[in-house]
Amino acid sequence: MADRGILRDIRIREDLAPQELDWVTALRRPDIRELLAKGAFQPSLLDEVDAAEIEASDYPGERLVVCLNPFQAEERARRRSELLEATDKGLAGIYRQTVRKRNPLTDDGEIGMKVGALLEHYGTGKFYELHFDTGTFTYQQPQVVAEDAKVDGVYILRTSVPKEVLDTRATIRAYHSLSQVETAFRCLKTLDLQIRPMYHRLSDRVRAHAFVCMLAYYVEWHLRKALAPLMDTD
Repeated sequence: MADRGILRDIRIREDLAPQELDWVTALRRPDIRELLAKGAFQPSLLDEVDAAEIEASDYPGERLVVCLNPFQAEERARRRSELLEATDKGLAGIYRQTVRKRNPLTDDGEIGMKVGALLEHYGTGKFYELHFDTGTFTYQQPQVVAEDAKVDGVYILRTSVPKEVLDTRATIRAYHSLSQVETAFRCLKTLDLQIRPMYHRLSDRVRAHAFVCMLAYYVEWHLRKALAPLMDTD
C-alpha cells in the first residue's frame, strides 16, 4: 500500500513494474474529477452501495474501486462553504476599496495583488472567475463549485492486485491499513524512536540504520500490546 501523494504513475512504472510487485493506492482528487467528467462513473452509483468497481481506459489492466465516505463528504462541504463565505467577504472588502469616494484603490497591480493574496490564503482561486477593468474588478462563482461538490466524500482506490486475490472489500481494508504504516512512521521519526536526524551518507549505512529502527519499533509495538492491561490503555 502507498499514499496517493507518493505512489504516482512514474513510481509504478519505474520502481514497481520492473520488480513485478503489486500495489494498492488511491487517485488524487483532480484525477477523480477527470474520470467523472469523462463519464467513467456517476455519483448516483453510490446511492445504494458504499463501494463499487469500475473500469476506465486511462488505467488499463488495473482495478478501480469507487468508495464513499459520508462523514468526509459532510465535512468537506462544510469546509468549502466556510472558505467561500470568507473569500466572498474578503473580495467584497477589496471591491469597496475600489469604489469608495475618498482615496479609492485604483492601481490595477495593487488590486490584483490583494485579490491574488486573498485567494491563495483561502485556496479558493479555482472557484472564481475574475474580470479586471481599469481601477476595479468583478467576480463570480462558476459551475465548478457544483462540479467539485459532486465528488465530496468520494475516493477511488487503484490496484494491480487481481480480484481473485483481493476482492472489493479486501482491497478497501488493505488500503485503510495504510494508517498503521503511517503510525509506524510517526513512531520512527518522532518521540518514540527518533530515527531522525540521520548522519549517515553511505546508502548501506542508511538502510542498516532504518532496519535497526524498524526492529526497535517491532519490539516496542509488541511491548505496548503486552503491557496494555497494566497501562490502562487499548
